[in-house]
Amino acid sequence: MRDSTRKHIHRTLKSELGDSVQIFPDGKGKLLMVPNNVSLQDVVLKNQGLCRALEIWKAKVTNFNQIIDQTSSQIRSAIKKDMAPTP
Repeated sequence: MRDSTRKHIHRTLKSELGDSVQIFPDGKGKLLMVPNNVSLQDVVLKNQGLCRALEIWKAKVTNFNQIIDQTSSQIRSAIKKDMAPTP
């Protein structure tokens, strides 16, 4: 999205919604809107919950990757054992 388009959208939303929302950039070129009726405490609590959930999912992915690595090693060794020539 062009910078001028972003500014136009920002101004249009600000003029229509007035002081009922806060609009600010997220650092990645997108605009974020937060209604003023949402308290800072609610936002922080929700963020903390999402951060905890993200850490849990990251741990699960790591565990899955470890399980996959161990299983693939076991499968490789079993195949090598079966393919070994018998005397």
